[in-house]
This record gives sequence, structure tokens and C-alpha cells, in this order.
Amino acid sequence: NSNEDTMTSSTTSIENTMTASPTYLVSVTNEEDEYNEGAMSDLTAYILLALFTLSAFVWVIYMAWERRKRSLAVKAASKGGMNMDYLLEESANDREQAIQRAHDIQAAIREGTFSFYRHEIQYVALLFFPLCIGYFVIVGSGDGWTTEWTNREVDTDAFQNEGEDEAPKLMNAVYTTIAMMIGCLSAHICVYFSAHVATEANARIVAEANHGVKYPFMAFVRAGSSIGMFASGVGVGCLSIVLIVAEAGYGTRDHKSLYNSVAGFALGACFLALVSRLCASVYTKSSAVGARIALQQLSGTKMHVDDPRNPAVIADHVGLIVSNAGGSTSDLFGSFAVAVCSSLILSSSTSVDLHESFHNMGLSLLLMASSIISSGITIIAMVYLRPVREKKESERILKNMIPLANAIQTVMAYIMCTEMLPDNIRSEDPDDNNKAVQPLEVWACVTLGIWTAYFLAKVQEYYVSPSKAPVRQMGEACRSGPVATLIFGLSVGFSSTLGLATVIAALIYTCSEIADYYGIGYCAVGIVGTMGISIMMESATALFGNALAISKMSGQSEEVNDRIASLNISGTSVTSISKGISTAASCLACVAAWDAYVVTAEADMQVDKKFLAGLFLGGLVPYWFSSVLLMAIGRGASAVSNEIVKQFATDPSILESTSRPNYKTCVEIATKSALRTAKWPVLYVALIPVGVGVFLGTKTLSGVLVGAIVVSTLLGISTSTSGAAWMNTSQYIFAGKDDISAKFGGADGRAYSNSLMGCAIGLPLSEVGPCCNMLMKMLAIQSVVLSVWFHEYTSVGLLFEIWQ
Repeated sequence: NSNEDTMTSSTTSIENTMTASPTYLVSVTNEEDEYNEGAMSDLTAYILLALFTLSAFVWVIYMAWERRKRSLAVKAASKGGMNMDYLLEESANDREQAIQRAHDIQAAIREGTFSFYRHEIQYVALLFFPLCIGYFVIVGSGDGWTTEWTNREVDTDAFQNEGEDEAPKLMNAVYTTIAMMIGCLSAHICVYFSAHVATEANARIVAEANHGVKYPFMAFVRAGSSIGMFASGVGVGCLSIVLIVAEAGYGTRDHKSLYNSVAGFALGACFLALVSRLCASVYTKSSAVGARIALQQLSGTKMHVDDPRNPAVIADHVGLIVSNAGGSTSDLFGSFAVAVCSSLILSSSTSVDLHESFHNMGLSLLLMASSIISSGITIIAMVYLRPVREKKESERILKNMIPLANAIQTVMAYIMCTEMLPDNIRSEDPDDNNKAVQPLEVWACVTLGIWTAYFLAKVQEYYVSPSKAPVRQMGEACRSGPVATLIFGLSVGFSSTLGLATVIAALIYTCSEIADYYGIGYCAVGIVGTMGISIMMESATALFGNALAISKMSGQSEEVNDRIASLNISGTSVTSISKGISTAASCLACVAAWDAYVVTAEADMQVDKKFLAGLFLGGLVPYWFSSVLLMAIGRGASAVSNEIVKQFATDPSILESTSRPNYKTCVEIATKSALRTAKWPVLYVALIPVGVGVFLGTKTLSGVLVGAIVVSTLLGISTSTSGAAWMNTSQYIFAGKDDISAKFGGADGRAYSNSLMGCAIGLPLSEVGPCCNMLMKMLAIQSVVLSVWFHEYTSVGLLFEIWQ
């Protein structure tokens, strides 16, 4: 080493690890401060990670045993199917007969759900394997498919060194592709498991409601917690395996390529989440909107969408499962993968010593693993130690679970940060003003992420809750006419962005000041820190909503229907909170991914014409994507509506309840419409980062990411809030259970008729936000995975090179 003579004795601890330091790393130690790598050993970190992950699966197994232990009054007599003539009967006088009917309706919903997923996985394979091949070729062809390690030149202001070893591009391609496949497979397993548990729990909730409020609530907790814990365990376990295997392959020779390869896990998970969310959105809203259009125009009666005479009633409730159980699980799973992989990349850029130890680098994984313990303690404390006894208690218990889980996770994060991190971490500052970061400062960023997500969720709840002013004011607007209803709904959505944008802007600045890029990465991990509880809350609509519909269709008593209806109101309320958490998690995870892209691509952060051009290009992508989504929902709704009209015209006795509608046809139409929509938008989204990075360069791509993140977040929150407010206003007026809503006239009043127009528009708009979340995560993580390749081969951009 020609520079060894210039190194002083004060940098001896750095000299031993110099060969593992990329260009953007800086020194940790100085003459006054001796490096301390943290109290926890690597072995202890591995053991804790394994124990926390296994505890999730132990929980799932115990909950499955609890579900089996609760014997139901009657088991389903049939294996399912869509041929349910008995639904045409008005009521069931015998409780056992009613429960049996509930099981058979559940079997029909289950058949439609897994028919959808069987078709979806074929489309995923058709799109995903070409994507894997493309990434393998791009990442692996950079150095002529060589298998030899080379030397990466390094020249920094902090120290001089001849460079670190650089892994062959073929090796990077192999690890990246394998990580992508594992990420996609693990996400699909979680989605499939959530649908399995949700469809099994629907009729169980109905049966348990015959015995009081406590038992159906406990049935929900067993099912919802199983979904959340399973997703957390699979996510942490699979990503840990990918990381450990990659570390064994790369060693300490090229950690820059190591963590970029591990980010392939997030890419695979986000790809599956994008396809799953897009298909689920088109499916559920096509069937729901199509049914409402047809029933309002042709029935000639006040037929409810859950009426057994509705040919799309089964498709509508299949949509609830694939959207609110499977789709929400894939959304939060993708946020978890992006946040953790981005924090790993940002952590590797902080210290020449940090990446040498797993207990330093694995902090983000241990934080997510510890959230399993936090979620478990919360559920035991809030549900099992003091079970719900009255209907009004269910909402309070569910809402109090989130802050309790946050408080426990805050304590767990303090223990992890202080025990796993070194005393001083030095992070690269954009102004070259490097400062030491303390473990408590990292913990502060994690804590800010944990509690900011809850605060944003409460802001979201204010705009969509029937007990708050915006929905009640919209009810007043519904009395004036449909125009006032639409205008007020849009204004509610636009105003809801104020709190979100302000808080996120303050959060990004604060965490950057506290711990630079390192702080932003761990703030994103903090937001998804209670993933298990959040997924459980998101599944409430699918579980309680379907249970209520099954209860009504199977002829349960009014007392049973009333119990489940009260639980459904509680579930709708907490779902709005968890959706706010999902939006915040997606936004901060993408900000962390953008930081990781800037670091690894060494993109110039100075704003110039390339960056500004990228901002506008990135800003238009969410609008284009949303237009594709809404047009697909419109086409699907038209197809479903036409089928309902056709069945009513062909067989008028359906309306008279003397003939059975063909439920299966509407399920098939909605499935085909959803899957047909997914192909081209997903391919375009996959090509956008590649095209911009190759032809317009790394700085333009940085602008594209920023524009897409900002516009996706604001567009998504405004449309989702407007949609949820319209739908909740319609339900609020329809219920008419308090003095305020009673004056609107209930289901027979003019206000309710006007609210239905807002509801019909709000149904598809409510899906724009979740799909925009998937869009920006997919764009961000693709850019991260390809950032090194862009920096080395197309940093300026082919078009700009030709122009120059």
C-alpha cells in the first residue's frame, strides 16, 4: 500500500478494516475516543433473532389450536360451491340450521377467494420470471461475466487507501436474483395464509356471536393476530436467512455489493405486493361498484348489496378478503422489506467498523423481531387479561392496543439500540460536516417513527370517523344534493393532506439533524415496528364485514346481527387508523430507500435542470397509474353490472326469490378483469427506473423518485380519505342510530340517496392510495438494487452523453 506511510498511529483500528471501506465511508475513531463495538455479541444477536422469530410461529400454532378447540355447533354439511338454493328462503328458525348455512356461505366465499389466488399466481409467475432474468442480465453483465474479484479504487478526504475488493458482477447477479425469488415467495405465502385464516374465521365469528360479544371478538383476535404474527415471522426469518447467507458468501470483502444484493428481497416482495394490491383493488371495487349500479337501476326495490338475490354478492365478499386481508398484508410486508433493506444499506455507509459485526448491522432486523414480542404482550394484556364484556368495549380495546404496543416497542428499541450499537457512529453528511452519532440518538429516531405513525393515523381517523365533524358535516351536505356531496367530499380529502405533509416534512428534517441518513433509515424501521398489530387491525374489515354479511344471509337472529354489527363498526374505525399507519410507513420507507439510492449511486444532490426534469417525470407517474387503475375498475364494474342485468332480464324470478342467481359467473368476471389489468401497468412500472437510469442518468432518476414519492403520498391520502369519508357518511346516514343521524331520514331519506352517489365514487377512489403506496415502493427499491450499476455505467445518461 503506497499510502501506508502517511497513516498515523491514531488510525490503527481503521487500518485493519481498510479493505472493506467504500468511497463514502468515514472514520469512527480518533485520538481521544476508543472504539467500542457494543455490549452484545454476534452470538447473542443470532440467538435473540432466532428466538423472537420462532415465537411468532409458536403464537400462530397456539392460535390455531385455540380455534380448533372452540367446537362449533354445527359443521358444514357441504364442501362448498356456489349452488346455495336455501339462501332464497327468508329466514332460518333453527339456530343450528342457520349456523350450517353460514358455513356453506363461507365455503362459497372461500372457493371464490382461492380461485382468484390460483389465477393470480400464474400471472405473477408469467411476469416475475422475465423480470428476474432481466435483472440477472443487467447486474451480471457489467464486467463481461467474469468470476474474478477485482480491486475498487478509493480516494476520500478521511483517509487514503488503495481500495477494497469488489465482487464479480456475476456473483452479485446470482445473489440478487435468489433474494428476489425468496422475497416474492415469502410475500405470497403471507398473502395466501392471510386469506386462508380470514375465510375460515368468518363463519366462526357468526357462530360464536350466538353466545355473546366476548366470543366473536376473541375469534377475531385469534384470526387477526395469527395473520399479523405469521407475516412478521416469515418476513424477519426469510430476510435474516438471505442476509446471513449473503454475508457468508461475501465475507467482509465487499459489503457494498452485499447489501445491494440483499435488497433484492425487498424488490421481490414489492413486486408481489404490487400485483396483489392492484388485482385486489380492481377485483373488489369492480364487483362492489358493478353491483350497486345494477341494483339501483334495475331491481325496482330497495335491494341491499348483501341481498342473496344479488348475483355479485359472493364476488363482493371475496373482494373484501383479497383486498383487506391479502392486499393489506402484502402492503405492510413490502414496507417492512423496503425499510429494513434501506436501513442496512445506510448502516453500511456509516462506519468502517460497523459492518464487521452482525450485532451492529442487524439492529433493524432485531427491532422488527422484537416487535413480535411487543405485539404478543399487547394482545395478552388487552384481550386475554381483561376480555371484552360489552359491545361498546370492543372499539376502546382495539384502539388502545396500538399505543400500548408502541410503548412496549419503544422500550424494546431502547434496549436494542444501547446494547447493539457502538458508542460512536460517524455518518457521512452532505456538507462534509461529519458528526458522531450516539446510540440514544438512533433510539430517538426509532421512537419518532413509532409514535409519528400513530399520530398520523389519528389524524386520518378524524377525517373519516362518523363520530367526528367532517363526516357529520358531509351528512348535512348530502341533504342539499349530490353536487354539494361531491364537492364536500373532495374538500375533506384535500384538507387531510395538510397534517400528513407537515408531520412527515418535520420528521425527515428532525431525523436528518439527529443522525443524518442513519436516522432516516431507522425512523422508517420504527414506523413499521408494530407490523403485527397493524396487519391485525387492517384485517378487521375483512373479518367483521364478511361475518356480518354472512350472518344476515344465513338468517341469524337480530340479536346476533346486532352483536356483529357493533363489532363491525369498531373494526371499520380501527381499520382507518391502520391505513394511516400504512401510508406513513410506505412514505418513510421510500424516503429511506431514496437516501440509500443517493448513497450507493453517489448521486449529486445539488438541484439542477436534470433533477427538476426528473421531478416532473416522477410526479406524473402516480397520476398515470391511478388513471389505469380507475379505468380498469370502471371496465370491470361495467362487466359485472351487465351480467347482473342479463341475469335479471333472463330470469325475472330471481327478484321474486323463486330462482337462484348464478354467483359463479360474477366471480369469474371480476377475476378476469383484475388479472387482465395487472400485466401492462406492472411491466411499465418495472421499466421506468431502468429506462430513466440508463438514458437520463442517476441525477434525473433521483428527481423521478422524489417526485413519485411526494405525489404518490399526497394523491393517495387525499383520494383515500375522500373515498372513506363518502362511504362512512353513507353508512352513518343509513344507520340513523343517534339524534344527529336520525334527522337525515335513514335509508328512505333524500340525504341517503345523495350519499350513495358519493359512495359509488368513493369506492374506487379509496383504492388509489394503497396502490400508490405499492407504486412508489416498487420504483424506489428497483432504483436501489440497480444503483451501483447505474453509477458505474450510465451515471450521466446515454441521451445526455449523445447530446453533449
